[in-house]
Amino acid sequence: MFWEEIIKKGIEYLKNKQYDKAIEEYKKALEISPDKEKWHINNNMGFCYLLKEEYDKAIKYHKKALEISPDKEKWQMNNNMGFCYHSEEEYDKALEEYNEACEISPDKEKWQINDNLGFRDHLLKEEYDKAIKYYKKALEISPDDKKWSIYNNLSLCHLLKEEYDKAIKYYKKALEISPDDKKWSIYNNLSLCHRLKEEYDKAIKYYKKALEISPDKEKWQINDNLGFCYQLKEEYDKAIKYHNKALELSPDDKKWSI
Repeated sequence: MFWEEIIKKGIEYLKNKQYDKAIEEYKKALEISPDKEKWHINNNMGFCYLLKEEYDKAIKYHKKALEISPDKEKWQMNNNMGFCYHSEEEYDKALEEYNEACEISPDKEKWQINDNLGFRDHLLKEEYDKAIKYYKKALEISPDDKKWSIYNNLSLCHLLKEEYDKAIKYYKKALEISPDDKKWSIYNNLSLCHRLKEEYDKAIKYYKKALEISPDKEKWQINDNLGFCYQLKEEYDKAIKYHNKALELSPDDKKWSI
């Protein structure tokens, strides 16, 4: 069997989430493939280990790939290693890899790496101003169909900074261009901003919009949030109505909280 056919088998196993079988095929291919292809196979093996959450092994194979890959491809390995280091909570190393990837990646990929820098290595470290900086860079160069997600992340940074008006501004931008199946979540977040501003009527308005279009499994939480808003307004009959609905719909392990 030629090495190309072995790689094809590995790719099929990878697509089917059979990562151990994919790795087995890639190891076979590595033994007989031409030197110029070995970077690609090492990279694929690294990616399999990444998906298996075996990050040390993933980094090992991505490093091998990085050493022998063409210059124009190296950003991929830097990006993947950034993900691995972040998942291992080695944030400084992750930041180093993402910055390197961002510097050498094709222009069309830079928005995603900036988005990763914002979320993985600054927002989760509670470095909100730095996260905002990278999200704004990502926003400038991202494809139109990805901008809603970046607006959403920008909103979250401002929400966590307690800059509720800015958060609301970006959530509204996200809402305008987001896919229909994401709008309920943005309405829910808008509600939270207004609730924290003690604008309970606006919060209720957006919770009700979220309730109309949310997946069934999310409705208990939104009903509970509505109940809480009516509590804060001291409209206790309405609060009880929504809390009872939340109780009816909630999973058993959540009922205690209602």
